[in-house]
Amino acid sequence: MPKKLVKHIVFVRHAHRDTADKSQDNGLSSKGKEQTSELLKQYEDGELPPGDVFMTSPKRRCIETIEPLSQRAGSILIIEPSLDEQKSGESEGIFAKRIEKFLKENQEDPRTHYLCSHGDVIPQAIDELTGNFTNIGKGQALVFKYEDGFWIML
Repeated sequence: MPKKLVKHIVFVRHAHRDTADKSQDNGLSSKGKEQTSELLKQYEDGELPPGDVFMTSPKRRCIETIEPLSQRAGSILIIEPSLDEQKSGESEGIFAKRIEKFLKENQEDPRTHYLCSHGDVIPQAIDELTGNFTNIGKGQALVFKYEDGFWIML
């Protein structure tokens, strides 16, 4: 009997960003750094599953949010352009296809993936996986498990 695929994806929305100059790729605000510390505590306390692969949008606020978790796991952090927010001039259809393609490319990998991204990408990805729209707050993580052909939120 073939072994069935069981995997987890942990979606992490970047923590609160420094908004002093919204035209810049700012890092985290002090509130965002507190949110990141809380995420790390949840990871260390086992409230979030151990991660194998850590991928992030190229935006500085995303990198600064997920980097402490990848360091704690002893894993490299992969900068993934597909996880970047919807670009100016990128249609809804092209945006959705980009997210769909990324998810399909990583579908068969059984390792636990942490994906740090934005408030437009994550709901689109969750909708692609589950058919349900799910919102996520800044600095929060949502854990999804794939088993028996279905994704469920834990």
